[in-house]
Amino acid sequence: MPNKMPHRLFLAGLLPLAAWAQQPLELDPVTVEGELQPAPAAHRDVLDARQLETTPATTIDDLLRQIPAFSLFRRSSGQVANPTTQGVTLRGVAPSGASRSLVLLDGMPLNDPFGGWVVWQRVPMLSLASAEVARGGVSSQWGSAALAGLIQLRTAEEAPTRLQSSYGSQDTWGARAHFLGGDDNGSLQLAADWRESSGYPVLAENQRGGIDTAADAEHRQVWARMRGGSEGQAWTLAGGAFQEERDNGTRLTGNSTDIRWASLGLDWAVDGGQAEWLLYGQDQRYESLFSAQAENRQSETPALDQFAVPAQALGSSLSWNRGPLTLGFDLRAVEGETRERYFFSEGDFQRERRAGAEQQFAGAWVQSVYQNAGWVWTQAVRVDWWSIQNARRVETDRNDGSVLLDERPADRDGWEWSPRIDGVRQLDANSRLRIAAWQSFRVPTINELVRPFRVRNDITAANSELKVEELTGVDLGWDGLWGPWQLSLTGFWSELEDAVANLTVGEGPGQVAPCGFVPSGGVCRQRQNLDKIRSLGVETSALWPVAPTWTVRLGLLYAEHTVRRGPEALRGKAVAQSPDWRGSLRLDYSAAFDAGLWLQYEDSRFEDDLNQRRLKACTTLGAALGQTLGEGVSLRLIGENLLDEECPTGLSGDGLESIGAPRQWLLRLEWTPGAE
Repeated sequence: MPNKMPHRLFLAGLLPLAAWAQQPLELDPVTVEGELQPAPAAHRDVLDARQLETTPATTIDDLLRQIPAFSLFRRSSGQVANPTTQGVTLRGVAPSGASRSLVLLDGMPLNDPFGGWVVWQRVPMLSLASAEVARGGVSSQWGSAALAGLIQLRTAEEAPTRLQSSYGSQDTWGARAHFLGGDDNGSLQLAADWRESSGYPVLAENQRGGIDTAADAEHRQVWARMRGGSEGQAWTLAGGAFQEERDNGTRLTGNSTDIRWASLGLDWAVDGGQAEWLLYGQDQRYESLFSAQAENRQSETPALDQFAVPAQALGSSLSWNRGPLTLGFDLRAVEGETRERYFFSEGDFQRERRAGAEQQFAGAWVQSVYQNAGWVWTQAVRVDWWSIQNARRVETDRNDGSVLLDERPADRDGWEWSPRIDGVRQLDANSRLRIAAWQSFRVPTINELVRPFRVRNDITAANSELKVEELTGVDLGWDGLWGPWQLSLTGFWSELEDAVANLTVGEGPGQVAPCGFVPSGGVCRQRQNLDKIRSLGVETSALWPVAPTWTVRLGLLYAEHTVRRGPEALRGKAVAQSPDWRGSLRLDYSAAFDAGLWLQYEDSRFEDDLNQRRLKACTTLGAALGQTLGEGVSLRLIGENLLDEECPTGLSGDGLESIGAPRQWLLRLEWTPGAE
């Protein structure tokens, strides 16, 4: 690991896609008066503060699941899941656990610098104002991490002071606070969040043994933001700290995360336009202990001690917008290393591995908006340079210090270009058409390139020769009104070339290259590029304001992901962890009290690339009931998985089935000083 990250200024452009300036179902007429306005063409969902507050979910990832296009690599909730399984994607474009979509909090990336996954618990929920989910490749403005879409989380600029405490099943305790102070010259916001839970067993009940325990968790964080400025200019300084500890379902296994981050943003008028500059940095530490477990689950031994994973990211962006034209430039540097001990024998680990790399990204982009023949078009194109440097995997004997393996792949770099075009045409006062086409890319993460990992007795090897993924796609959509219903229908097609997937190489027991020794019942996989995955599907949503006090929301996604080119054994097979159907139904009531009901369905999915292990379909029901008690005090009761459905989240080579959360409830008390 280098001693320091390069210290240089990163100027870049990270300006939200102008095509997302309006929500599709609002159906505002597309008109151009004076300067051209951005086309509202991209397919997106926006959850406002009210929806966030009344949802029958207690974490941001569970909340976003009400949008069928949103999914994590595994069904597990961020409440108990290891962060490395929390890679996020949209429309199921994810043949492995790395994220294929970019997640931003007030413009700063939340994707892990080392592995690309997202620690959802670090989002300051009490300060959150909106969550926006936009589908389709948007590398044209956001670069490598936005292969399949973008999730933007925004905190409120003028949120009131709020204090919140909660208690629920599995002995879950929580407390949140948000403070806002200031005047016309500036403001200060502070937020804090603490939660602990004894959790629940993550293995099916009929398979548990003496080593199996509840997967408990505790996290805490603080967040702050200062804002100021004068006429024509503004500045924002923000930062935070997050810590988390988890037990992962057995007596030995567990992980911890420690993250620090900060950002500085400037916004000012220049040359008749508006300029934005952002500088951000993140430093984190991650630790995790894995075990080898006996078939009768009465004993386990340490298998791998990932005792330190330091990772840092530093980036900056600069953009300028004037009327229909936007220009931007950005740079980002990432470095990370896993430090782990393995080969447990005679009461201690005998070997040590250090594997890491550095990555640099630089991109420039331009976007323009124009009108032609009744269509409003938004065009964007971006050019990126990327590099992977100082990649290494060194393994030593801890007893005598001898070097057992020293792999140092050659440095490499490349260029990528990412075009995108969006168009919208108003058909009449009640309907419009949308069309979009794009090409986007993703450079493999450091984790995928250099680090092997283990889940129970299944082992996955790294691959330093992984190629860049490239996604080409087309959307065709219609938004309209049908009586009281607001409807949206979108058909999509995409092809993912050189998709990074975990491919089965062999089975244990015995030595299987490149994994080494694989225990009985375990399998060896390696991250490899699949030539081509094709996705074809349709997504629909509907909103019905039944009455002033009732609202019905429906969402349905069908997406078929098939291996079109690759190893003979995989051709025509479904992509692992990608169900065909997802759907949701949400009912909201608001009058003397507020209530919400949420029904979610997910089709069966395959655990493995060979489609030999199937996870059954799952339906869950959630509900929330809130009541204002007076003088700023309110009470809310939240229930999740009310049908107590046992949803499988994983299936190992030896038949062990991991499960999602059982029925849960949470009682939340909140005080907003000064509110009636």
